[in-house]
Amino acid sequence: MYVMEHLHLQLHLQLLKVQSLLNTQHNENSKLLARRSIYRNSLDDSNNSLTNLNLFKIMAWLTGYTYRKKITITGQSGSGTDYQVAFSIGDSSGGDFHLGGHCESYPTDIRFTDNDGETELKYWIEQTSADPIKVWVKVADDLGSNVDIYIYYGKSGDSDGSDGDNTFPLFFDDFEGGNLDKWTAESGSSVITSSKYYSGSHCLYGASNTGNHNIVRCDVSHSENIAIQHRMWRATGQAAVFIQGNGTKAMDAQIACGDEYIKYHDGTPTSTGTLTPASTWFLLEYRNFDWNAHTFDIVLNGSVIKTGADMLTFGSFEDEFRIQMNDNHTIYIDDVIVRSFHDSEPAWSSTGDEESLGINTQINIADSWKDASKIQINVGDDWKDVTKVQINVGDSWKTIF
Repeated sequence: MYVMEHLHLQLHLQLLKVQSLLNTQHNENSKLLARRSIYRNSLDDSNNSLTNLNLFKIMAWLTGYTYRKKITITGQSGSGTDYQVAFSIGDSSGGDFHLGGHCESYPTDIRFTDNDGETELKYWIEQTSADPIKVWVKVADDLGSNVDIYIYYGKSGDSDGSDGDNTFPLFFDDFEGGNLDKWTAESGSSVITSSKYYSGSHCLYGASNTGNHNIVRCDVSHSENIAIQHRMWRATGQAAVFIQGNGTKAMDAQIACGDEYIKYHDGTPTSTGTLTPASTWFLLEYRNFDWNAHTFDIVLNGSVIKTGADMLTFGSFEDEFRIQMNDNHTIYIDDVIVRSFHDSEPAWSSTGDEESLGINTQINIADSWKDASKIQINVGDDWKDVTKVQINVGDSWKTIF
């Protein structure tokens, strides 16, 4: 039998029954507050808390948010921890899933947590003005197997939590800082501009510089477990080159001047057979690096257009990513990202039903009240959800929730 220590409300509440067990207290604001539970051991009559006996646990709820959904990610062997996974999330429709129109200020008031429901995960939204949005979440758990995380939403007055630098610690620049502090300008006169951009309000621009290419480079260690991506806008006939190397070999991808094809340079520029768009933003990604076979893949707008592109033999460009915008060519670059990559990538699998905090249920942990969305009881070494809470009033059981 589980017995309450104290109860308020001028009701003589004697027994508590939680489908199987939670002690509650009803305060003057009609909030249900989970109170400390006492377990009376029938063998030795000693008192121990349910949590200490590992009989009772609370599923946490991120404070201030009204709704959440569980997201299941299909893992892939070898993916490891801190892998960035992309999701398409709509406000009230579209995307991999949507939030039912329950955001207070879509997409500002969203957050992601680990499967414990309270440890926040870093994330970055590509375009906050889009609907659905594309969000990258850095998943802390090992994605060698399936993993659950949560998305929370519906918080009035929330601040923007999108954080590219901490979501992509290997390298990230959306140029919103208004400077080239993460880059070394090698030649030309590349600048940050607000005249055109993919996301935010700034991007990199290769300013007119007759006779000299506009070249910038950043530190990116070569690895087989990364992908490098960026957005690009170009006028018709304008050329650019992108390079990453290990000091012996180098990935050399380029957009050719005049014929518009994406090419790779292995000693001779070789066409992929794919034309690049002009006068619109597009996404280029370089991945699946094999530094032994000296090959890489090229991806345009999410579609692989070349597998096993041969690298160039070159003794420079070690552990750097280099952007070359040809002189007097109109080229804009935005959202340069270095992310985790595995040849079979973890991906969104499913999203659970919407949960709401509803009645304010809390548990007191170390003298601090914590929001609790789910209460469970350990029965025969198996955790069972508590679905109903009742109190005994005048020898009659009354359902609280």
